[in-house]
Amino acid sequence: MTLSEKKLQIVAENKGIKAVDIVSQLSSQHKTAADKSQVNSILYGELKGKVWQDKRYCWHTKTAEGQKQAENKPKRQETLLTALSDYYLECTLKDIDSGVSEYASNQYGSPKYRVAQSEINIAIGNKEPSRYMSEILEQVNGGPKKYGNIVNIKDLKDNLRMNCIPDEFENMGTSSYPAFLSQRRILMAQKIKIYFEML
Repeated sequence: MTLSEKKLQIVAENKGIKAVDIVSQLSSQHKTAADKSQVNSILYGELKGKVWQDKRYCWHTKTAEGQKQAENKPKRQETLLTALSDYYLECTLKDIDSGVSEYASNQYGSPKYRVAQSEINIAIGNKEPSRYMSEILEQVNGGPKKYGNIVNIKDLKDNLRMNCIPDEFENMGTSSYPAFLSQRRILMAQKIKIYFEML
């Protein structure tokens, strides 16, 4: 029995099971070692058309009854906020204790992985934040314009805050990326919470 078949069997035997519990059952019942990132990789990959996930993040096998429930679900209004929320939740699900195991696919439209115009992305290239942010700080303090049209520190800070970029981002290097994602998730969650409290 392949790892995928074992996972499908575990999902089929349970009426909703979380990825972490699938890992546990693989170990105890099938004597198979696997971590959460491997389980998620197969659930989102090979088994994508055979399983589905509910709002409690529990996995189920796709059945006629489950399909019927999904079809009868009321349609929600698609907005930038729902897209951002969906993307945030997908990223969170793919995060494991030791760091990021997998990037969420950008299937929700507007949210992008890097909030910057394409010409700015090209200018940034593969530079670390500590390098290009020092050049942006020069730019907002009267230096040469290299990245976009932000030319004062207030607009820069407003822009970073609006895009949920953590403080001290300008000092981060490649090794700080997991910490950056963790801090940014908190800021995104706070922004979403504030928006919903205003409704």
